[in-house]
Amino acid sequence: MMKEIKTLIATIAEGTSDVMQEEQMLLAFVAQQENVVTLTNLAYYYAEEAEDFTKALAYIERAVRQKPSTPQPFIIYSYVLLKLERYDEALPLLEYVYKHAPGQATYYNVAGAYYRNERYLEAARAYELAGEDYAYQAAMAYSKAGDTAKAAKLLATIPADEPLARADVYVLLERYDDALVEMDQALPVYALDTWCFVHLQLAKRVAPERYTALYARYEQLLQAELCEAQQQKVDEWTTEQDIEQAIIQAKQVLAKLAALEPLAAIMIDEDFANDAMLPCCYYFCPMHDTACDGDKEWSSCQTTTI
Repeated sequence: MMKEIKTLIATIAEGTSDVMQEEQMLLAFVAQQENVVTLTNLAYYYAEEAEDFTKALAYIERAVRQKPSTPQPFIIYSYVLLKLERYDEALPLLEYVYKHAPGQATYYNVAGAYYRNERYLEAARAYELAGEDYAYQAAMAYSKAGDTAKAAKLLATIPADEPLARADVYVLLERYDDALVEMDQALPVYALDTWCFVHLQLAKRVAPERYTALYARYEQLLQAELCEAQQQKVDEWTTEQDIEQAIIQAKQVLAKLAALEPLAAIMIDEDFANDAMLPCCYYFCPMHDTACDGDKEWSSCQTTTI
């Protein structure tokens, strides 16, 4: 059966397999011989391909109960727990992987778990290990940890074409003037979401004379967005009544915004801490078999009592 698994994983790696066929064959392998390799491959499929984290968790827990000889099953286990937002349970697994299988995905995932467990300094250091692409996340974590000097140093490395990320860090550093400058640069490109609230609240605090004009600008953009959404719902041209309804809705949304205390109710974007990376953890993947050491794991499975 090991040869059959290797053949299937090769077709998956090449992108030539059928998704439904993958699931059925992986289930068949588990039915024929339930061991670390077959269970881990099936759990990886459900986590990465099907994004069914409940099923992935069930199979990966069965895999780790068989005491794997390599850390790959623990990578998947911790990844699934992160996706299920079970951060406190994921953290010790991630720390194990951190020691035994270091890499960008490992650093990134353990950083997110540290962040969600409010261990900000450790999170910041792990984000730095993940690479320069994560300067924003590292700066946010250092800000939360109270190391403003380190956060400011990292802020300088965030590219100028990422004004939202730069503004986010400036807000945490309470450098509101600088944050407003970055938000002004971002205005033509970002969607109407939490960021427009941030922008307006910054203007209210830093430049009250600009607030009215900026508010009117957002009201116009929001009306246009709502009209477009309304038009997509029906197979006909938007009527004047639809437009009037969109204008009323826009004013209601912005009226709620106007009632907020300056910056007190702003939701700084921390979705990055909910993200997770998953390297290829299929055993016998021709591109990553050296890291996974599938043959070694399979050999140890033969001495395991199922």
